[in-house]
Amino acid sequence: MDSRNAVINHENVSNFTFLSLMFVLLFMIMRCIARGASPAIPPGPFPWPVIGNFLQVGENPHIKLSRMAGNYGPIMSLRVGARLVVVGSSVKAAVEILKTHDRVLSGRHLSYTQPASCPKINQYWIGFARVDVIGFGPDGSGAGPELKELTRQYLNLIAATNVADLFPILHGLDIQGMQKKVRKITEKMFVMWQDIVRERRDQRSKGVRAQEDFLDSLLEIGLSDNHIKLLVIGIVTCWDRHNNFNHHLGISRSNKKKRRVKLRDELTGRIGDKTIQESELMDLPYLQACIKESIRLHPPVPFLFPRL
Repeated sequence: MDSRNAVINHENVSNFTFLSLMFVLLFMIMRCIARGASPAIPPGPFPWPVIGNFLQVGENPHIKLSRMAGNYGPIMSLRVGARLVVVGSSVKAAVEILKTHDRVLSGRHLSYTQPASCPKINQYWIGFARVDVIGFGPDGSGAGPELKELTRQYLNLIAATNVADLFPILHGLDIQGMQKKVRKITEKMFVMWQDIVRERRDQRSKGVRAQEDFLDSLLEIGLSDNHIKLLVIGIVTCWDRHNNFNHHLGISRSNKKKRRVKLRDELTGRIGDKTIQESELMDLPYLQACIKESIRLHPPVPFLFPRL
């Protein structure tokens, strides 16, 4: 009896192995057929299974991509995980992407960072980008400590590596639990901004105009509360990301004692305890040199957020 059960179990294992191999073979055949039917893509380096071209890009992607462009041309394709990325590396390609076809290529990829209760940002973002936000600065954001902390948590989450961004087939599984965390934070931010928007609408309905700021401009346009919250949260998070980026650049350039002392002496001698004004930047040559060198080593331009 035991020998018979062993034979049956062996047959089951063999059948399972055979079916698994057939499934893998069928999947590979269908993948090849799908690739053959898809439109031609620009040339590029051979992508490795699973990871794509991560190893070829390395730690300084702007330098590696520039070198790749010499081999594959001004427009090339890469694989970031399972995602296809098209890279433009010439003036003509930049004009086509940033100017000629700007409206088509400026849609933002949304993964787990969008709350379920919000409308699609892509439908409105291009129009929102035309709104004048000069008056919306650090002093006009209306963000208290709690909102700032939520913003930092939100930025830490969207900056973290998410497997689902590289392999869309895993998007619905939320293996790392990021979708749940981001939606929880964004819903809290929405509730806080909803109170701010509602209070401002009540003031305007009563004829109270204590201040004219960015929020008043959005209300004048006639945007709905949801659209206002989406735009404001996007701007606040981008502003905070910009500040963090600048802080990182400053640290990276002043991490040596001699440079740090020289920069501090220049600021102390010419500015003192005052706040630096834009008109005074021309009198701070070493600070300008630090900023230029930081941007040279960490250039943000090749990876514009609207087109990633």
